[in-house]
Amino acid sequence: PFKPVVVEISKYGDWPLYATTYKGILPYQDKNGNWKTNKENNGMIWGWMKFTNHTGVPSGRDLLDGYVDWIKYPNTNNFYPNGFTNHDLLVSASVYNKPPPGQRVIAITNGNVVFSDGNLPGGSFTNYFFLTTNSQIQIQAPNINTQTMAIALVTGGVKGKFYHPGDSGNPIRVPLGVVLQDENIARGVFKGTNSTGSFLLQSD
Repeated sequence: PFKPVVVEISKYGDWPLYATTYKGILPYQDKNGNWKTNKENNGMIWGWMKFTNHTGVPSGRDLLDGYVDWIKYPNTNNFYPNGFTNHDLLVSASVYNKPPPGQRVIAITNGNVVFSDGNLPGGSFTNYFFLTTNSQIQIQAPNINTQTMAIALVTGGVKGKFYHPGDSGNPIRVPLGVVLQDENIARGVFKGTNSTGSFLLQSD
C-alpha cells in the first residue's frame, strides 16, 4: 500500500507522481547511543506523468505516458531485505467505465489467469475461466491451487485468493488488482513467502 501526494495536473498535461511506501518501524540510535524505534516510510515511487487526449486505441499509453522510479529501503520487512531501486518503469493506465447490467466488464468470454513468481514452485501456474454476462469469474476444472477471483464493478478492482503450494498450502490473498479496459486485461499482485508475484487475466 502507498500514500500518494495529491498535486494538480498542469495545463500541458504534466503531473508529478510521488507516493511513499512500506510504512513501518525502524530502529535508530539517539545522540546518547540508546536504541529506539521510529515510524518511517521505507520507500517511494516517483516520476513525471503525461496525460494526453484519449483516442480509444487499446494501448493505455494513449491516456497516460510516463516512467517511475520505485525504491525500497533495506531491512524494512521480510520481503527483499536488501532493498531495491528500479529505474524507468513504464506506467500503463486505462479509463474505467462500469458496465451496464448484462454487459461484461471486459470483452472476454473464455480466458486464462497466469500467476507468476512470488515463490511459486516452477515459477508460475495457469487457470482457465469463464466470464459471465454479469462479470463473475468462474474458474474451470481442475482449478489449480483452488483459486477464486472477483471483480468489483463499481471500481474495477480485482480481488481473490489461492492456496500457495510453496507455503504449506496456506491461502494467499490477491489484495490488489485492476481491470484495464483499454487493453482488455486485468493485472495485479500477490505476496509469496518472501517475494512478490503478479497475475495477468486475459483472453484465450
